[in-house]
Amino acid sequence: FTENGERWKHGRVGMAPAFASQHIKRMNDICAKQLNIWITNTLNPMVEHGEAFDVVKEMISLTLNVICEAAFEYDISIEEMNSFLLHLEIASREFIMMNPLHKYFPFLFPQVWKAKRSAQALMDLAHRIMENYRQQSARKKANNDFEEDTILKRIMENSNYECENERAADVISLLVAGYDSTSCTISWLLLNLARYNPPELATYRKKAAKLPKEEWGRIDELQYIIKEGMRLNPMAAIGSMRLAGKDVTYRDPTSSSSEDIIIPKDSFVLLNYFSMFRNPEYYDDPDKFLPSRWANASKDEEQNNRMNQALIPFSLGHRNCV
Repeated sequence: FTENGERWKHGRVGMAPAFASQHIKRMNDICAKQLNIWITNTLNPMVEHGEAFDVVKEMISLTLNVICEAAFEYDISIEEMNSFLLHLEIASREFIMMNPLHKYFPFLFPQVWKAKRSAQALMDLAHRIMENYRQQSARKKANNDFEEDTILKRIMENSNYECENERAADVISLLVAGYDSTSCTISWLLLNLARYNPPELATYRKKAAKLPKEEWGRIDELQYIIKEGMRLNPMAAIGSMRLAGKDVTYRDPTSSSSEDIIIPKDSFVLLNYFSMFRNPEYYDDPDKFLPSRWANASKDEEQNNRMNQALIPFSLGHRNCV
């Protein structure tokens, strides 16, 4: 997540073609297939028996299955999934929130070694995914079968990686970033829909009933619901951080002061999404789940621009979400 320079650039540029429109359609088809499997095997039996379920747990499982198949052509097992989540929690707790003493005196703290073992377990999963790709690719080439242009294919064929561990690190980075953001966003959205049942949901269902599945994503009400969900519960609520590469002069348009604000070079700038997306200057009743705000804004170009410019859940610039 924090790579810079050529190491970051070649990885980013190398993966970009895998997100072309024709590949997005293939990924959408996999999403639909995995969703139907989950509905048939998990949701419908729970509905029939009147059982409650943990929406976050279910969306994590669904999302991991989708990402592994769509991006890596890998069928992740339940055991691997549980192991991945456990080791990710252990490693993240130590390395993200690291106590400075742990960094300089790791031999004194057992949790550091436990976290390192968990990090290695994550890398082992990435290497299994890569080895599975090699075996599948060899079989397809031997049989002259068509090979999909997947994200993993782009990683594996990118000669700019210096070693296999660099490839494995990118596989884990994509897996972590993809499953966490997507599963949490969908979970919050489903909870808000169940809690508030906005009228846009009924309108969407009526329109969808008259259209083929391929056109459901273009229905305005669905866009309003998704945008409102990402606004109220952003996937990275803390936001994104940037290091200023030069002195930046900025003037707050909402301030009565005529003085410029100087952001010195090498300053860390944090864009806090939670407060930004609930700023009453841009959103009326900012703490409420109101998909209708986007329908109303679409009738006022200035207001629509203000609201959309304030909503950047995937960040901006070269380091935005891939």
